[in-house]
Amino acid sequence: MLATVARYVRLFNVLLYASVTTRFAPLKTPSGLQRLVKSGHLTADEREALLQSSLGHNIVLEWIFTLLNSGVADGRLGGGNTLQLVLANKVTELRATYASIPDALSGRMPLAYTQVSLTESRRSPL
Repeated sequence: MLATVARYVRLFNVLLYASVTTRFAPLKTPSGLQRLVKSGHLTADEREALLQSSLGHNIVLEWIFTLLNSGVADGRLGGGNTLQLVLANKVTELRATYASIPDALSGRMPLAYTQVSLTESRRSPL
């Protein structure tokens, strides 16, 4: 189970970068996913699930969470309800963190800065 979780974590990272960068974007295409199957990072069934879903890397995070929860439920991972709660909180925290990546990459300028710059450029010379 832990080997599968580790593979899913690597796959999640690859697909996350593919969704936020142009350099790795080809990996989220059908042919890119096929190459991930050939390299052993993805199974054929998982590839089909990714192609049928519009969730992309988010579905892989769900796979991780589901696998860990089933491990806690059937006793492969100790910790019971406490561990399940911690896992849920960490997944939520991870989602919030990676959701901010596109904003950080876009390099937006704060609105106050553009307003000050515009005001300064409209002033008449003394």
